[in-house]
Amino acid sequence: MKYKPITDMTDQEIEFLWKDIFQINKIISIERNIEENEIEVSFETTWGDGTDDDPYFEMEDTITMYSDGFSNVDFSINEEDKLKYRQYMIAKGYSMYWKNNPYVAEVKYENL
Repeated sequence: MKYKPITDMTDQEIEFLWKDIFQINKIISIERNIEENEIEVSFETTWGDGTDDDPYFEMEDTITMYSDGFSNVDFSINEEDKLKYRQYMIAKGYSMYWKNNPYVAEVKYENL
């Protein structure tokens, strides 16, 4: 595996990630900043528990993605969600942990 800039992520990868972590309803926009190696994602999600005191409502929010973290949003994020984000970025090669890492062995596939 080699390091890939986060801006190489496909829209499908971004949508999968945020639906998995925050159960978002839909992505509104995705803007890539190649110079800063970051992605700004606007999305819609549902809040509330559906009761009269706390009815469901649609909320829009924006998050900025970095290779090993993301900006704060207007709601709480637990440590498990942060861990899932880091795991995904490492697994897909977008984490800075891959960049110029002398400990990453190059795998050679012979006789397969």
